[in-house]
Amino acid sequence: MKILVKTNNLISAETVTDTFGKFKLILTQKTNDKIDFYCTGIGNDTIFLKRVLNIQSDSLNLAFLLPLKYKLNLKGKVICPICKKTDKVVKIIYINTNPYIAVGVKKTDNGLYDMSNVELKQEKYTPVELSRYSCKRDVIKF
Repeated sequence: MKILVKTNNLISAETVTDTFGKFKLILTQKTNDKIDFYCTGIGNDTIFLKRVLNIQSDSLNLAFLLPLKYKLNLKGKVICPICKKTDKVVKIIYINTNPYIAVGVKKTDNGLYDMSNVELKQEKYTPVELSRYSCKRDVIKF
């Protein structure tokens, strides 16, 4: 999995995790701005992980939950982890696009395929989609 760091909406650093999800990252610039951490490489998503404000130390240990734990307001609506609002947060619905395989296809002597007794079976595959919500204001999935 790849970890991306964005500062002022530009990628400022990136690294790859090991098999246990651990990584080391060196930020070349010192900043008092907000730093956003994203991950990519699972499914097709680039997923928001965490925003860190005003890093004051030379080293920082962070732990990210994947998928992100959602916070709800009193009305039960999901709160965006960046803007802390609910009005532009929408639920992402993934359509089940599991692949099917054809069973019973036979090749004839002339090189064509006989499809008369074909049966379609759904493969035992579950797509991994970790983001469940999106904030239209901040243009993130989380």
